[in-house]
Amino acid sequence: MAATAEEVFFRGLLLRASIDLTGRMLPALLISASLFGLVHVNQLLFVPIFVADGFALGAIRIRTGSLVPGILGHGILNFLTATLLIGSATVSDQRALVYVALVLAVDLVVVVSSLMLRRSSLELLPQRL
Repeated sequence: MAATAEEVFFRGLLLRASIDLTGRMLPALLISASLFGLVHVNQLLFVPIFVADGFALGAIRIRTGSLVPGILGHGILNFLTATLLIGSATVSDQRALVYVALVLAVDLVVVVSSLMLRRSSLELLPQRL
């Protein structure tokens, strides 16, 4: 449920408002991703990872015109977090590094997949960066 709510807010409402404000996709994507990272400041060491997640999920939102792939990707990231970090009593440095590597791999897959998908004609999102 959290993945759906966050995607609707950050990649739906906030990204759209940022595009309207800036008139460009890349700055809007950076605004949305940065705010997504800052919302997760309670996990300070992972803020850059959350910004990267937000960027990857925003890129696929722009590329596909749909929130569904981002919701699925976000759900996978939340599952990895729950199983690798929250599920253990103590988080070792090695476990944290494995988590960071897996999250970055998921981000990379999301971005590469979004580049391979046929770009939809989006009425709501301008086609320029």
